[in-house]
Order: sequence, then structure tokens, then C-alpha cells
Amino acid sequence: MDFIKEKLNKVNLKRFLYFGSVVVITFILNDEFVSEILSTAGPYSLAISLTLLVTLLWFIAGLVIFRALFEVGASFTLMIFIADRFCAIESVPTQNLDALKSLFLFGMGFVVVRFFNALWIQLFGNKKAKKPVYGIFNDPENLPPKGMITLSGITIGLFLWQLYLVFSPIVSNTCVIPL
Repeated sequence: MDFIKEKLNKVNLKRFLYFGSVVVITFILNDEFVSEILSTAGPYSLAISLTLLVTLLWFIAGLVIFRALFEVGASFTLMIFIADRFCAIESVPTQNLDALKSLFLFGMGFVVVRFFNALWIQLFGNKKAKKPVYGIFNDPENLPPKGMITLSGITIGLFLWQLYLVFSPIVSNTCVIPL
């Protein structure tokens, strides 16, 4: 008897009573009734769970992307502003246009590298900084399942594709990169 009391003290009593009541209710109810409920509610609960999971991952991916985008937003805006103002000038020598093209490509390269560096820090953190920055996947011992990491990568990739679709007309509308 003491052995059972010791085991019950170690186990959370509420969990034990909850589990026991679920088991008893399952046995009391008719087996056909339970199987009918599970066969109808199962697909709906699965669909709702997957929808909530994808929505959560989409929110996290958006948060990561926009945090990284805010770090390079001023540089990107400056490059577009310079190109737009330069293209508004009516008569420009070829030498000046070539200088703008090289400046613009160098600046955009800088912006892209800085964006992916900021994205990396948002995902995996930066422990070498003076004030350590913690990312989503910064602890290699407590990583989420590989399926979650894959879904996160897919949603981040979709966000990057959407950013490309939005920014490519802006960049290609300048006189620097004519299409």
C-alpha cells in the first residue's frame, strides 16, 4: 500500500484522474458511437490543426523577414531614390549613367548581403555580439522537428519570393536596369 501511495504522490493526481475518466467514459459509451464521432471529427480536427500550424509558421516567417527587411530598408530606399532622381534628369552623359549603374549594382549587392546576414541572425542568432542576439533556431540541442524547420524554410522562401515580386518592378522601372 505504501508503494502505491508513493507512486501516486509522484504522479500528478489531476492528470491521473483526467486520464482515468477519459478511459472510463470511452468504455461506457457504445463502441460504434465513439468510432462514428472519431471518423467524423478526425478529418476536421486535422484540417483545423494544420491550418493553425501553417498560420503560425506564416506569422513567424513574416516576423523574421520583416525584421531583417527593416535593417536594410533605409539603404534600399536610398538606392532607389538616387536612381529615380538621376533618371528624372533629361540629358545625361553616358559616363554618368555608367557610374550610376556601377554604384547602383554595388549598393544593391551590399543591401542583399546585409539583408541575408540580418535574416541569418534572426533565424540562428549571434552569440559573438557584445549583446547576444537570440534567433528562432539558436539552440542546436533543442531544435524543433525537421518537418517544422522544413515548413519554416518553405514559408520564408515564399515570403522572399513575394518580396522579389514586389521589388523587381520598382528596380526595373529605373533607367539603371531597363527591361
